[in-house]
Amino acid sequence: MKVLIVDDDFVDRESIKRSLKKEYRTCEVVEVETVDESLKLIKQDSFDIVLVDYNLPQRSGIELLLELKGDDAIKNTAFIMISTDEEERLSRECKQAGAHDYLAKTEITSQILKQAITQARASFLIKQPIKAE
Repeated sequence: MKVLIVDDDFVDRESIKRSLKKEYRTCEVVEVETVDESLKLIKQDSFDIVLVDYNLPQRSGIELLLELKGDDAIKNTAFIMISTDEEERLSRECKQAGAHDYLAKTEITSQILKQAITQARASFLIKQPIKAE
């Protein structure tokens, strides 16, 4: 599994990486700090999961989702928004913008992250058309 973490906080990225590595030993993790850096990478490479912070410098995680909406570059990618904000309103806003899930950073553990990734991938796969053989 290949994961992109988009977060400007080094400590938060390290915590997320530890949680990922605990559940997914062969997980490949790429890190960036801004929306613009993530857009470049997403257009050059494919990722299974993108974990994106809502609050980023210059542009927000929501702006990333809106800019990528409908882009073929992300047709096989599940997005999970993360934030220090625990408001339900923000969770709804992120999901409306295209996030598969929303996690409060204070609640992220390896088990919760694994569950969110599993659910995001499952909901993503359900939406894909079944190919006739």
